[in-house]
Amino acid sequence: MQNAQFIDDADARKFQRISVGYNSIDLEVMIYRGAVAERQPLLILNSIEMPVPPSIVFCEQMWAAGYQVIFTRRPGFGAIRGLPSVLMSDEQIASCAPTAVEAAILKLLIRALKLEAVILLGIGTSNSICVRLAQLSSQICHCVLSNPLFHSSIWDAIRPFWFAQMLKQTVATKTGSSIAIKGLKSALRRDPIWFYRQLAQKSRGDVSYIEANKQDFRQASLLLQTIEIDTFYYDLKTSLIVDKDWDPNSFDGISASILSSQEKSSKFQTDIENEAARLRIPIRFAGSGDLFVPYASPEELVDFLQAHATN
Repeated sequence: MQNAQFIDDADARKFQRISVGYNSIDLEVMIYRGAVAERQPLLILNSIEMPVPPSIVFCEQMWAAGYQVIFTRRPGFGAIRGLPSVLMSDEQIASCAPTAVEAAILKLLIRALKLEAVILLGIGTSNSICVRLAQLSSQICHCVLSNPLFHSSIWDAIRPFWFAQMLKQTVATKTGSSIAIKGLKSALRRDPIWFYRQLAQKSRGDVSYIEANKQDFRQASLLLQTIEIDTFYYDLKTSLIVDKDWDPNSFDGISASILSSQEKSSKFQTDIENEAARLRIPIRFAGSGDLFVPYASPEELVDFLQAHATN
């Protein structure tokens, strides 16, 4: 591993506030080791449960393999305000207007950082944004959709049961979302590591990743405790209800793949494999991890990228 001194260097994952576009829209961005380097960019968008970057160990493994991790918090998941409220009505969410706006903002970030031959990595609820961003930006050479939610078995796969019920309440109405987010924030205040262990209970890889990076998950819990109801409702409703049935033609002209997990149930694996076939994109089932499968299986991610992502 190259320059291993970065393993213990907190500045290697320091966030920068970067302005994009003509109206100076700000985003919080972590560029691993501080500045864009002569390595292929691996641009990661956060999911709802994890608005913090992958571990230094993961970032260093990617660096050694020739990739530089660039992690951006999407609007509403940190110090940057969420999307305008006019975009957060049920009508606008149903039309996927907020996802289109997010994708346009992130295209401006790619331009501002002068990134080329970008590999885009979506995690969970960010995958809808990734597909649209890949459609918009010619600088994206490949898009990996990890732990995607757009298939029929998603409700059966969510554990624990009480969390699945909370999510169903969340996406039903904004009133339900308001009640659910209060319960979520209460659980995070009491014991954030317990909460993440509950989410990860069916995956040994996820549990191991949490245990090795507890401070990151404590930081994630603090950010989630400040999330606004509109952002919470929009992100989950888009991922779990609105944006599930992709047209295979959506992937025309896009190099894309799916990264899932062997730690999923056999039914889930069959369903997501069938979905990958319908969308005509390759899929790989990594041996470790679920919610955080690319972080728990970095060697397999690199192997997958080398097989499918070309400059």
